[in-house]
Amino acid sequence: FREVEALARGDYLAEEVGWRMPEADQKLSDAYLAAQQVVHDSLLDNFNTRDAMIAIMDVISEANVYLRTPGLKPAVLLLRSIAVYVTQILKVFGVVGGSDDFGFGSGGSGGGAANAEAAAEPYIDTLVSFREKVRDAALEAAKGGDAAEAIKAILFTCDEL
Repeated sequence: FREVEALARGDYLAEEVGWRMPEADQKLSDAYLAAQQVVHDSLLDNFNTRDAMIAIMDVISEANVYLRTPGLKPAVLLLRSIAVYVTQILKVFGVVGGSDDFGFGSGGSGGGAANAEAAAEPYIDTLVSFREKVRDAALEAAKGGDAAEAIKAILFTCDEL
């Protein structure tokens, strides 16, 4: 949920919205629709939580594979939709409380956890960006790119942090 939260927190509507990686986006969308159907059918089948949770875990796994795609240009709205759906189903099962759109967040009226999250937000964004830059440089070198250039890029990113 944190990675989707970081993507959704950014200004993703300023960029091209939609499927920018048609094959990967279609595969994730198909997995999402299949999970929705299995969850629906499972809940109609005498509230079969086992199969419903397996479908939820499958779509989460598919989303994680999608998020690890090299050169990712994520379909943020699709990922957010999946996160909201998973959270709604987990609320039905009583696993998640609160009123957040998605995630295991506080959602309570006390505001303590929400304030802590708001305070940590810039640090989380910085670390997510750092990880992404280091990972991209390492993957580029692994694909046969210039290792010295990758090391320089990683060191520059560390200095920026």
